[in-house]
Amino acid sequence: MANTSETVDKLGFGLAQVYTLILAYGIWFADGVEVTLAATLTVPIKKQLSLTDMQTASLSSIVFVGIGIGNVLSGYVGEALGQGRRITIILGYFGMFAMTLVCAAATSFVTLAAFRFMLGITMSIGMPASLALVNEMSPPRWQMVMMGMRGVIFVAGNAVASLLIVLDDPSLGQLNWQRVLVEASFVPGLLMLLSTCFLQESPVWLSKTGEHARAQRVLHWVARQNGHHYDHQAEETEGTSIADREASKTVANHFLIYSALFSAGPCCILLVLLLSMCSLQTWWSMALHMQSQGSLDV
Repeated sequence: MANTSETVDKLGFGLAQVYTLILAYGIWFADGVEVTLAATLTVPIKKQLSLTDMQTASLSSIVFVGIGIGNVLSGYVGEALGQGRRITIILGYFGMFAMTLVCAAATSFVTLAAFRFMLGITMSIGMPASLALVNEMSPPRWQMVMMGMRGVIFVAGNAVASLLIVLDDPSLGQLNWQRVLVEASFVPGLLMLLSTCFLQESPVWLSKTGEHARAQRVLHWVARQNGHHYDHQAEETEGTSIADREASKTVANHFLIYSALFSAGPCCILLVLLLSMCSLQTWWSMALHMQSQGSLDV
């Protein structure tokens, strides 16, 4: 492929970049939720688990230790799997979803500290990959704006976490930290499902790794979403009938894109996974509620 970055610039800014921003920078939204909860829930955790001041402080610190390690590991994970930026972001969502749930089930300082350390790693493992993906999917003149949106989305996650806490107990005196964590796990879980179905890989990365066919499909998707026409053969080959290629390519692109994104199969799978996740969270919340009620009766 000639120059993928120039092609992305020609295709301009549109819905393709907005979709990528939401799904890739969703990792920062989920991180905002988790960071706020990690700091706020230490007091009710200290009361319930009878922790010392040193143990309580270490629960907050160990999350950030994991975040530092996860940022370092991010690039190695993507390269080791050979799947680029997209798979690293999805793994980050999955790890945050799983680790948040197991943190809610922790009953001792040792297990909770270990789970929080793993949570910090999964929180940050998708951060560098999301930055690279959004940057490579955006025209150069929009890259600074897209980078700035990261902070806005992170703060939005802080606000959602604060809302979850206030809805559970505005006074923070009887805050059920386990229930709040279960509710918060819905955020990375939903983003994981959406990203698995709809997040596109970076065409720049695909081009550099020799996967030109996949890069072309992503560029066609970007062109469709942004309302442009992209014909790579016209850029690389002269003397071919543009009208014939355009007609056949339009039919092929409609079939590939819409059958992949809107066919019954992926939508049904997404619906089943979403309902299963909601059922699991509902069951877990009910179990925690019954457990807390039993402890109060005793």
